[in-house]
Amino acid sequence: MDFQQLQRDFLLKRWRDLRQLGQPRSACGPTNRISDVAGVRVGHCTLNESEKQTGVTAIVPPGDNLF
Repeated sequence: MDFQQLQRDFLLKRWRDLRQLGQPRSACGPTNRISDVAGVRVGHCTLNESEKQTGVTAIVPPGDNLF
């Protein structure tokens, strides 16, 4: 195994252990899932047409102010 692979494995393990890629803005819920946040809405759409496959997920925070 080369050095770059060791670095990647280390970072992936660290991210999995922390269960996040950055610092949280607030405390995590009991299961550390988006469903722990009251009022958050999630939508998704998947396109599967012939050889083209793509999708999008939208996460809308609670309240009227997106920022």
